[in-house]
Amino acid sequence: MQRLNLANHTFRVGVFQYPPYIRLNEHGQVVAGIEGHLLKILENYFNFTSILIRFENYGHKNHNGTWTGMIGEIFANRMDISFSSTAMIYERYVDIDFLYPHWFDRYTYATLPPDELSVNNFDIFIRPFGMKVWFCIGLTFLLFTIFERIKYLMAITANLNRFSNIKSSANHHLVHIGIHLLFNQSYPNINRMNLAKKLIFIIWALCTVVLTNYYCSYLFSMISVPPNMAIDTMDKLVDACQSHQINIFGPDHTFISDSFGKSDDPLMKTMWKCLQLVDKIENYLPIPMAMKNRKNNHKQLAMISSVSRLIYAQIVLGTRSLYLPPLDKDASYFYQLMIALPISQTLRPYRHEFRMIIEYLRGSGLYRYWWEQEIQYAQLLNRNEKIHYDKTVFDGDFSILQINHLENVFLIYIAGISIGLCSIIIEIFIQKRQQSNSVQ
Repeated sequence: MQRLNLANHTFRVGVFQYPPYIRLNEHGQVVAGIEGHLLKILENYFNFTSILIRFENYGHKNHNGTWTGMIGEIFANRMDISFSSTAMIYERYVDIDFLYPHWFDRYTYATLPPDELSVNNFDIFIRPFGMKVWFCIGLTFLLFTIFERIKYLMAITANLNRFSNIKSSANHHLVHIGIHLLFNQSYPNINRMNLAKKLIFIIWALCTVVLTNYYCSYLFSMISVPPNMAIDTMDKLVDACQSHQINIFGPDHTFISDSFGKSDDPLMKTMWKCLQLVDKIENYLPIPMAMKNRKNNHKQLAMISSVSRLIYAQIVLGTRSLYLPPLDKDASYFYQLMIALPISQTLRPYRHEFRMIIEYLRGSGLYRYWWEQEIQYAQLLNRNEKIHYDKTVFDGDFSILQINHLENVFLIYIAGISIGLCSIIIEIFIQKRQQSNSVQ
């Protein structure tokens, strides 16, 4: 097949600064990006020249059938082709032509880093077990007390010596022994018990091994790596929206604003009520402003965009500034879309040749290679640019155990020492009083 030569053709090319698809320098020239490299290859292969036209938004369809924004320029034949990560949706496909899709993307959301659950509340010592488990533990000690009381009453009924029975009950009280075993403390008089008590405490000792190990493991993990309140599904995002705990931002004059408003999905309808549209897509991720606002009103913020865009932004800004939900879950994204290049009537005669080159490049794996190059560039930006991190907004690094993580543990320790000290003072006072009474 003879190569198409467009040496005498100049095309009006729409571009938009939208990494990782298109990256422009300070002079407005295309330097890189998935579609930036694609534009350079098409220019070199077909030998045409380009006039770059920058635009601000994608546009939407009016009631009279016309379009605004970039799509409107293509529709009115004032722009020949656009390199701007354009989603090939049905409403656009009806009115304008597209080349073959060169990238598949999904639309999801990103939030500011989730709040960690506080570890400085005393309920942290109750959290390891559910209420049913705590109820069963309390019921066990209650049964110990009832069993001991029944045994004591049976001994009195049998006309045994009361003093010896009280003494035996004091030395081998089931509740006292059960607490010893629960805290992994030895009890020296277990060998003197009868067979029934030994069987009871063998079973109880096995239970305490499971209870104490689970309790300690859960408590230590809560202190060292506190769980967070991550919004990792769309259902959680909608719940936070309905409870007015989050502000959701989305791009105006795009298919997102149209699809959310016209959707019959209850989740989309609910989210549409909370959605705040942003005019310029480059203002999507106002991280410094968002951190300042969250510091003032303690409200979570979410941004809707493509997965490729959000991954790129997270690498540049850092995971401490941006949180993405798990991308392997279907419940964490809205749409799965094909990204293609829209063309006007001027380019329609050459669309077959353009589509073949796009397919060849897709089969060669160059799009994935260019994507990895953009990721490396984002990592370079993250290393070179020092992004301000306000520790008054987010807590410190929880991978390092710090003294403030153990605040309640020390409070309980101090309370226990105080109670023990008071007990010693009371015992000394009682002993002195008994000695003075005996002297008299």
